[in-house]
Amino acid sequence: MTVYANKPAFNVREKLKELEKPSGVAGNAMLRAETPQEQFNLIGAGRKNLIINGGFDVWQRGTSFGSSSSFSADRWYINSGSATLSASQQAFLVGQTEVPYSPTYFLRVGIAGANTRQVLHKVEGLSRFSGQTVTLSYWAKSNVAVTPDCRILGLYDGSSTELLNSVANVAIGTDWSKYTHTFNIKSFSGKTIGPNSCLQLDWTFFDDSAYEFDIANVQLEFSSVATDFEHRSYGEELALCQRYYYRRTVNDNHPICTVNGEDNSTAVGYITFPAEMRSAPSFIYSGYTTFKVNAGTAFVLHANGLNVFGTNQCTAGVLVYLTTVMLKERAGQVRGNAAGAWVAFDAEL
Repeated sequence: MTVYANKPAFNVREKLKELEKPSGVAGNAMLRAETPQEQFNLIGAGRKNLIINGGFDVWQRGTSFGSSSSFSADRWYINSGSATLSASQQAFLVGQTEVPYSPTYFLRVGIAGANTRQVLHKVEGLSRFSGQTVTLSYWAKSNVAVTPDCRILGLYDGSSTELLNSVANVAIGTDWSKYTHTFNIKSFSGKTIGPNSCLQLDWTFFDDSAYEFDIANVQLEFSSVATDFEHRSYGEELALCQRYYYRRTVNDNHPICTVNGEDNSTAVGYITFPAEMRSAPSFIYSGYTTFKVNAGTAFVLHANGLNVFGTNQCTAGVLVYLTTVMLKERAGQVRGNAAGAWVAFDAEL
Protein backbone atom coordinates (compact mmCIF):
# COMPACT_ATOMS: atom_id res chain seq x y z
CA MET A 1 0.00 0.00 0.00
CA THR A 2 1.36 3.41 -0.90
CA VAL A 3 0.89 6.32 1.54
CA TYR A 4 1.28 9.94 0.37
CA ALA A 5 2.02 12.82 2.82
CA ASN A 6 1.83 16.49 2.01
CA LYS A 7 3.89 19.21 3.80
CA PRO A 8 2.76 22.80 3.78
CA ALA A 9 4.87 25.20 1.76
CA PHE A 10 7.34 27.45 3.64
CA ASN A 11 9.48 30.46 2.84
CA VAL A 12 13.16 29.48 2.82
CA ARG A 13 14.35 33.05 3.44
CA GLU A 14 12.15 33.40 6.53
CA LYS A 15 13.47 30.12 7.95
CA LEU A 16 17.05 31.29 7.45
CA LYS A 17 16.30 34.49 9.36
CA GLU A 18 15.07 32.38 12.27
CA LEU A 19 18.55 30.88 12.52
CA GLU A 20 20.11 34.29 13.15
CA LYS A 21 20.87 34.83 16.82
CA PRO A 22 22.40 37.90 18.45
CA SER A 23 26.04 37.25 19.27
CA GLY A 24 26.81 40.42 21.23
CA VAL A 25 30.23 42.06 21.58
CA ALA A 26 31.87 38.92 23.02
CA GLY A 27 30.44 36.70 20.30
CA ASN A 28 31.57 39.04 17.56
CA ALA A 29 35.05 39.12 19.10
CA MET A 30 35.16 35.32 19.10
CA LEU A 31 34.13 35.26 15.44
CA ARG A 32 36.82 37.81 14.55
CA ALA A 33 39.54 35.84 16.35
CA GLU A 34 41.97 34.43 13.82
CA THR A 35 43.67 31.78 15.97
CA PRO A 36 42.74 29.36 18.79
CA GLN A 37 45.12 31.32 21.05
CA GLU A 38 43.05 34.47 20.54
CA GLN A 39 39.85 32.58 21.37
CA PHE A 40 41.61 31.15 24.44
CA ASN A 41 42.49 34.68 25.57
CA LEU A 42 38.95 35.92 24.97
CA ILE A 43 37.45 33.12 27.04
CA GLY A 44 39.73 34.19 29.87
CA ALA A 45 41.26 30.77 30.51
CA GLY A 46 44.74 31.10 31.98
CA ARG A 47 46.77 34.27 32.27
CA LYS A 48 46.62 36.78 29.44
CA ASN A 49 48.07 40.09 30.67
CA LEU A 50 51.76 40.29 29.78
CA ILE A 51 52.18 43.43 31.89
CA ILE A 52 53.29 42.86 35.48
CA ASN A 53 51.68 45.29 37.94
CA GLY A 54 49.43 46.75 35.27
CA GLY A 55 46.97 47.70 38.01
CA PHE A 56 49.68 49.60 39.97
CA ASP A 57 49.00 47.70 43.20
CA VAL A 58 52.63 46.98 44.16
CA TRP A 59 54.96 49.78 45.30
CA GLN A 60 57.98 48.18 46.99
CA ARG A 61 60.24 51.20 46.47
CA GLY A 62 57.86 53.78 47.96
CA THR A 63 54.93 55.87 46.79
CA SER A 64 56.55 59.17 45.75
CA PHE A 65 59.55 59.80 43.49
CA GLY A 66 61.54 62.88 42.53
CA SER A 67 62.81 64.36 39.29
CA SER A 68 65.54 61.88 38.33
CA SER A 69 65.06 58.84 36.12
CA SER A 70 64.02 55.92 38.32
CA PHE A 71 61.62 53.07 38.89
CA SER A 72 58.37 54.06 40.55
CA ALA A 73 55.58 51.53 40.97
CA ASP A 74 57.09 48.09 40.54
CA ARG A 75 58.19 47.37 36.93
CA TRP A 76 57.36 50.96 35.83
CA TYR A 77 60.21 53.29 34.95
CA ILE A 78 60.14 57.06 34.45
CA ASN A 79 62.81 58.46 32.11
CA SER A 80 63.21 62.17 32.71
CA GLY A 81 66.11 63.04 30.40
CA SER A 82 67.08 66.58 31.42
CA ALA A 83 63.48 67.56 32.14
CA THR A 84 61.68 67.57 35.47
CA LEU A 85 59.73 64.40 36.11
CA SER A 86 58.02 63.04 39.20
CA ALA A 87 55.86 60.03 39.94
CA SER A 88 53.46 59.16 42.72
CA GLN A 89 50.88 56.65 43.84
CA GLN A 90 47.34 57.98 43.59
CA ALA A 91 44.24 56.32 45.03
CA PHE A 92 40.90 56.07 43.29
CA LEU A 93 37.92 57.26 45.30
CA VAL A 94 35.89 54.37 46.64
CA GLY A 95 32.77 53.98 44.53
CA GLN A 96 34.06 55.89 41.49
CA THR A 97 32.56 54.73 38.21
CA GLU A 98 34.90 56.33 35.64
CA VAL A 99 37.29 53.37 35.49
CA PRO A 100 35.47 50.01 35.78
CA TYR A 101 36.03 47.17 38.24
CA SER A 102 37.11 49.46 41.11
CA PRO A 103 40.91 49.60 40.82
CA THR A 104 42.69 50.81 43.96
CA TYR A 105 45.58 52.87 42.59
CA PHE A 106 46.88 54.59 39.49
CA LEU A 107 50.23 56.10 38.52
CA ARG A 108 50.56 59.86 38.22
CA VAL A 109 53.55 61.31 36.38
CA GLY A 110 54.24 65.03 36.75
CA ILE A 111 56.02 66.48 33.73
CA ALA A 112 57.61 69.91 33.28
CA GLY A 113 60.32 71.43 31.12
CA ALA A 114 61.65 70.66 27.68
CA ASN A 115 63.12 67.38 26.46
CA THR A 116 61.80 63.93 25.68
CA ARG A 117 60.23 62.15 28.67
CA GLN A 118 58.98 58.59 28.94
CA VAL A 119 56.88 56.27 31.04
CA LEU A 120 57.96 52.74 30.19
CA HIS A 121 57.55 49.06 31.04
CA LYS A 122 59.73 46.14 29.91
CA VAL A 123 58.32 42.68 29.22
CA GLU A 124 60.85 39.88 29.59
CA GLY A 125 61.51 37.47 26.70
CA LEU A 126 61.52 39.05 23.27
CA SER A 127 61.49 35.82 21.22
CA ARG A 128 57.85 34.99 21.96
CA PHE A 129 56.72 38.21 20.24
CA SER A 130 58.29 37.32 16.89
CA GLY A 131 55.68 37.67 14.13
CA GLN A 132 52.85 38.13 16.64
CA THR A 133 49.94 40.53 16.93
CA VAL A 134 49.45 42.16 20.34
CA THR A 135 46.85 44.56 21.64
CA LEU A 136 47.50 47.16 24.32
CA SER A 137 44.67 48.63 26.39
CA TYR A 138 44.81 51.15 29.23
CA TRP A 139 42.93 53.96 30.93
CA ALA A 140 44.48 57.42 30.96
CA LYS A 141 43.85 61.11 31.46
CA SER A 142 45.77 64.35 31.95
CA ASN A 143 44.98 67.67 33.58
CA VAL A 144 45.52 69.24 30.14
CA ALA A 145 45.20 67.60 26.72
CA VAL A 146 48.43 65.86 25.70
CA THR A 147 49.52 63.83 22.66
CA PRO A 148 52.23 61.30 23.51
CA ASP A 149 53.47 58.62 21.15
CA CYS A 150 52.77 55.06 22.29
CA ARG A 151 55.59 52.80 21.12
CA ILE A 152 56.71 49.17 21.03
CA LEU A 153 60.47 48.56 20.90
CA GLY A 154 62.62 45.44 20.81
CA LEU A 155 65.73 45.18 22.97
CA TYR A 156 67.56 42.19 21.52
CA ASP A 157 70.43 42.17 23.99
CA GLY A 158 68.88 44.27 26.74
CA SER A 159 70.42 47.58 25.63
CA SER A 160 70.30 48.45 21.91
CA THR A 161 66.74 49.15 20.78
CA GLU A 162 64.73 48.91 17.57
CA LEU A 163 61.38 50.60 17.09
CA LEU A 164 58.94 47.86 16.09
CA ASN A 165 55.69 49.81 15.89
CA SER A 166 54.07 52.95 17.25
CA VAL A 167 50.97 55.09 17.39
CA ALA A 168 51.79 58.78 17.04
CA ASN A 169 50.02 61.63 18.82
CA VAL A 170 47.58 59.68 20.98
CA ALA A 171 45.00 62.27 22.08
CA ILE A 172 44.79 61.96 25.87
CA GLY A 173 41.96 64.08 27.26
CA THR A 174 41.16 65.42 30.71
CA ASP A 175 38.67 62.67 31.64
CA TRP A 176 39.38 59.00 32.19
CA SER A 177 39.05 57.14 28.87
CA LYS A 178 40.05 53.72 27.62
CA TYR A 179 42.63 53.55 24.82
CA THR A 180 43.47 50.52 22.71
CA HIS A 181 46.24 49.99 20.14
CA THR A 182 46.94 46.87 18.10
CA PHE A 183 50.52 46.26 16.98
CA ASN A 184 51.81 43.82 14.37
CA ILE A 185 55.33 42.77 15.30
CA LYS A 186 57.78 41.64 12.65
CA SER A 187 59.59 38.31 12.63
CA PHE A 188 62.91 38.27 14.47
CA SER A 189 64.34 35.61 12.18
CA GLY A 190 68.10 36.02 11.91
CA LYS A 191 68.37 38.18 15.04
CA THR A 192 70.65 37.25 17.94
CA ILE A 193 68.53 37.47 21.08
CA GLY A 194 70.30 37.50 24.44
CA PRO A 195 69.17 36.58 27.98
CA ASN A 196 68.34 40.22 28.82
CA SER A 197 66.11 40.71 25.79
CA CYS A 198 62.73 42.33 26.28
CA LEU A 199 59.86 44.12 24.63
CA GLN A 200 59.69 47.76 25.73
CA LEU A 201 56.36 49.53 25.88
CA ASP A 202 56.49 53.29 26.44
CA TRP A 203 54.61 56.54 26.26
CA THR A 204 56.95 59.25 24.95
CA PHE A 205 56.14 62.92 25.52
CA PHE A 206 57.64 65.63 23.31
CA ASP A 207 55.77 68.84 24.19
CA ASP A 208 57.25 71.33 26.63
CA SER A 209 54.23 72.29 28.73
CA ALA A 210 53.72 71.25 32.37
CA TYR A 211 51.05 68.67 33.11
CA GLU A 212 50.11 65.54 35.06
CA PHE A 213 49.65 62.28 33.18
CA ASP A 214 47.58 59.57 34.90
CA ILE A 215 47.45 55.93 33.81
CA ALA A 216 45.65 52.84 35.14
CA ASN A 217 44.81 49.21 34.32
CA VAL A 218 47.38 48.58 31.59
CA GLN A 219 47.08 45.31 29.67
CA LEU A 220 49.09 43.80 26.81
CA GLU A 221 47.85 40.54 25.29
CA PHE A 222 48.40 38.25 22.34
CA SER A 223 45.27 39.20 20.43
CA SER A 224 43.92 41.48 17.72
CA VAL A 225 41.18 42.71 20.08
CA ALA A 226 41.25 44.17 23.59
CA THR A 227 39.57 42.19 26.35
CA ASP A 228 38.61 43.19 29.88
CA PHE A 229 41.46 43.91 32.29
CA GLU A 230 42.72 40.82 34.06
CA HIS A 231 42.66 41.15 37.85
CA ARG A 232 45.26 39.21 39.79
CA SER A 233 45.43 39.04 43.58
CA TYR A 234 47.92 41.29 45.37
CA GLY A 235 49.92 38.26 46.52
CA GLU A 236 50.29 36.93 42.98
CA GLU A 237 51.21 40.34 41.58
CA LEU A 238 53.78 40.88 44.34
CA ALA A 239 55.41 37.50 43.63
CA LEU A 240 55.67 38.38 39.93
CA CYS A 241 57.29 41.72 40.82
CA GLN A 242 59.76 40.07 43.21
CA ARG A 243 61.33 38.19 40.32
CA TYR A 244 62.82 41.58 39.35
CA TYR A 245 63.08 43.47 42.65
CA TYR A 246 62.81 42.36 46.27
CA ARG A 247 62.87 44.75 49.18
CA ARG A 248 62.56 43.82 52.82
CA THR A 249 61.86 46.53 55.38
CA VAL A 250 62.11 46.00 59.13
CA ASN A 251 61.53 48.14 62.17
CA ASP A 252 63.62 48.51 65.32
CA ASN A 253 64.64 45.09 66.73
CA HIS A 254 63.07 43.12 63.87
CA PRO A 255 65.51 40.60 62.36
CA ILE A 256 66.74 40.80 58.80
CA CYS A 257 68.58 37.47 58.97
CA THR A 258 70.24 35.02 61.34
CA VAL A 259 74.04 34.94 61.44
CA ASN A 260 76.71 32.71 62.92
CA GLY A 261 80.19 33.73 64.03
CA GLU A 262 82.79 32.06 61.82
CA ASP A 263 85.63 33.52 63.89
CA ASN A 264 85.93 36.38 66.35
CA SER A 265 85.64 39.02 63.61
CA THR A 266 83.27 37.70 60.91
CA ALA A 267 79.67 36.51 60.97
CA VAL A 268 77.81 34.91 58.07
CA GLY A 269 74.09 34.47 57.39
CA TYR A 270 71.71 33.80 54.53
CA ILE A 271 68.77 35.69 53.03
CA THR A 272 66.32 33.62 50.99
CA PHE A 273 64.41 35.39 48.24
CA PRO A 274 60.62 34.87 48.25
CA ALA A 275 60.69 34.27 44.47
CA GLU A 276 63.39 33.09 42.08
CA MET A 277 64.95 36.26 40.72
CA ARG A 278 65.42 36.88 37.00
CA SER A 279 69.20 37.02 37.34
CA ALA A 280 71.83 37.43 40.02
CA PRO A 281 70.77 40.69 41.71
CA SER A 282 72.66 43.74 42.85
CA PHE A 283 72.46 44.57 46.57
CA ILE A 284 71.66 47.87 48.28
CA TYR A 285 70.56 48.73 51.82
CA SER A 286 69.59 51.62 54.04
CA GLY A 287 73.00 52.18 55.66
CA TYR A 288 75.11 50.68 58.41
CA THR A 289 73.62 52.84 61.18
CA THR A 290 70.17 51.35 60.54
CA PHE A 291 71.29 47.84 61.57
CA LYS A 292 72.72 46.28 64.70
CA VAL A 293 74.09 42.82 65.43
CA ASN A 294 74.67 40.50 68.37
CA ALA A 295 78.00 40.96 70.13
CA GLY A 296 78.13 38.38 72.88
CA THR A 297 74.96 39.04 74.86
CA ALA A 298 74.43 42.63 73.68
CA PHE A 299 73.59 44.38 70.41
CA VAL A 300 75.95 46.87 68.81
CA LEU A 301 75.83 48.98 65.69
CA HIS A 302 77.31 47.25 62.70
CA ALA A 303 79.80 49.97 61.81
CA ASN A 304 81.34 48.30 58.77
CA GLY A 305 78.20 47.75 56.75
CA LEU A 306 76.55 44.67 55.33
CA ASN A 307 78.02 42.86 52.37
CA VAL A 308 76.84 39.96 50.26
CA PHE A 309 78.69 37.43 48.19
CA GLY A 310 77.56 34.72 45.83
CA THR A 311 75.14 36.97 43.92
CA ASN A 312 76.94 36.21 40.69
CA GLN A 313 75.91 32.57 41.04
CA CYS A 314 72.64 32.52 42.95
CA THR A 315 69.10 33.74 42.15
CA ALA A 316 67.38 31.99 45.08
CA GLY A 317 69.17 33.80 47.92
CA VAL A 318 72.49 35.26 49.03
CA LEU A 319 75.05 34.80 51.76
CA VAL A 320 75.46 37.87 53.96
CA TYR A 321 78.68 38.53 55.79
CA LEU A 322 79.67 41.27 58.18
CA THR A 323 82.59 42.28 60.31
CA THR A 324 81.57 42.22 63.94
CA VAL A 325 82.71 41.45 67.47
CA MET A 326 80.42 38.42 67.61
CA LEU A 327 82.15 35.47 69.24
CA LYS A 328 83.16 32.46 67.20
CA GLU A 329 80.39 29.88 66.70
CA ARG A 330 77.85 32.08 68.47
CA ALA A 331 74.48 32.36 66.68
CA GLY A 332 72.70 35.69 66.54
CA GLN A 333 70.67 38.08 64.43
CA VAL A 334 71.11 41.17 62.34
CA ARG A 335 68.26 43.47 63.38
CA GLY A 336 66.93 46.84 62.42
CA ASN A 337 68.30 49.65 64.56
CA ALA A 338 65.71 52.19 63.42
CA ALA A 339 62.28 52.24 61.84
CA GLY A 340 62.46 51.68 58.11
CA ALA A 341 65.73 49.77 57.87
CA TRP A 342 65.78 47.84 54.61
CA VAL A 343 67.74 45.62 52.25
CA ALA A 344 66.94 45.32 48.55
CA PHE A 345 67.96 43.10 45.64
CA ASP A 346 67.62 44.37 42.08
CA ALA A 347 67.45 42.17 38.96
CA GLU A 348 65.47 44.54 36.73
CA LEU A 349 65.80 44.47 32.95
